[in-house]
Amino acid sequence: MSETNELLLQILFRNYDEEVSRNELIDNKNSQMIVLTGTMLTLQATLFTTGLLNKFVYDKIIINPFKFWIFNLFVSSLIVSVAAMICFVFAFKFVGTFKQAPQAIYVKNSYAKKKNHSEVIDDLFMRLPKTIGKNKKIMKRKVKIANMGFTFVILDIILIVLLVSLLIYCFI
Repeated sequence: MSETNELLLQILFRNYDEEVSRNELIDNKNSQMIVLTGTMLTLQATLFTTGLLNKFVYDKIIINPFKFWIFNLFVSSLIVSVAAMICFVFAFKFVGTFKQAPQAIYVKNSYAKKKNHSEVIDDLFMRLPKTIGKNKKIMKRKVKIANMGFTFVILDIILIVLLVSLLIYCFI
């Protein structure tokens, strides 16, 4: 194999490895966001349901118009939290399978067919860019779905701030 071919093949494999690293980074971030939204959802459900809402809303301490808004903000916040969680779980798990380069079966078949060195290299030059391209599409979909999840998280934070502000306003 010529030095040029060897260099080009190394560049392709480095590019592939960088894409694998990016995919792992995206999956790690989605995993962290699943934990964050799960924690937010748990805190919302337990804190507001058992504490504030039961004591102040259902016991009729807060007047009716505020009850309506507190309840709606609370339910909306829970719905948005669940939507964010679904987005992050979907982006983490169900978007697509990252492709390998080269696959073990290809290496085995190349050995079994006794392909020469240059045939394997030529074939890898054809396969690697396609594999990298497919993996980039998978990552792009993951990022798109995760961005929807981030939008839901931001909306959830806004709803929580409004809810807490309204509760504080009712008791000041």
